[in-house]
Amino acid sequence: DLAWIQDSLLPTHTLYSIHLNTMLKVLFQVLDVNGDGGICVNDLTIGLKKLGVHRTEHDSEEATQTSFFL
Repeated sequence: DLAWIQDSLLPTHTLYSIHLNTMLKVLFQVLDVNGDGGICVNDLTIGLKKLGVHRTEHDSEEATQTSFFL
């Protein structure tokens, strides 16, 4: 059983961190609908609908009080 080699080379928390980072990048790309590197209210509204999450424009405005840029 060579599982101990994998565990010693890439600890579980490192694998989780890599996976989480990848997931967040993909999510950002989905939400950045217009591709400008930021997520505005319109991007968030459309992006969330793509993901099956339906919010009102007011909800989206509250969520984007702080702009997100990559």
